[in-house]
Amino acid sequence: MMTDPTIATPRKKKPNSPKAPGTSLRSAVAEVSKIYQRYSHGSFSRGEMASALVMSANSGAFLGKAATLKEYGLVTEGGGSAQVSDLFKAIYQAPGGSAELKRNALEAVRTPAVFARLLQQFSTKIPDNEALALRLETKERFNRDRALAVASAFRTSLAEYGLIDANGNLLPVRDEPADEAPSDEQANDDDDDGNIDEPNPKTGAGNQRLEVSLSDGRKAVLIVPNDLTKADTKKISAILSALSADYGID
Repeated sequence: MMTDPTIATPRKKKPNSPKAPGTSLRSAVAEVSKIYQRYSHGSFSRGEMASALVMSANSGAFLGKAATLKEYGLVTEGGGSAQVSDLFKAIYQAPGGSAELKRNALEAVRTPAVFARLLQQFSTKIPDNEALALRLETKERFNRDRALAVASAFRTSLAEYGLIDANGNLLPVRDEPADEAPSDEQANDDDDDGNIDEPNPKTGAGNQRLEVSLSDGRKAVLIVPNDLTKADTKKISAILSALSADYGID
């Protein structure tokens, strides 16, 4: 049977891909920040969300972006309205580079089901985008273009928040070291210095701390009043002389 060459062969439609973010977490946080600045503590409608993002509420681009924000857990919806999530606020308010920021960012990356499965499979090292995309095509039934976009969003999200190194190794989130408690010696020094500058209630004069370097790295510390008199120095000298006698020092 002859086919008419003038009849165009219909193009094969790409299969629909599963839901998953196609943009990085940091980009999504930046978008939600625009909404948060306008509706920080209240609910908002889809139309108000689109207005904050300067998009048409009925456009495919907005619907895709709104889905991504929800997939990361940055926006929650219910009862016909939406609001920014506690997870977004934790990321938004955390100090840059802190363990708190990394921990919450990792929680957001784990929120999309597809990303959670990738983290489960690649629990120690994340492969490059090509390998991730191939896995999404074969195991998750993504079409090629969408697989590449989702793979890039996943890996970029981890890299931007310091969750992987340059080779893709997953990095543990470590808490910042707590301030060390002062040693007994430091605590005693602090106690000695606590009222060093407080004026004498009778004379109104304060005190000063004098350190005298001794041999072998030792030191002697004196705290004397700023209005020290000649009689005071004689008394101190007498005490030091008596001390040297007690120690058998000639």
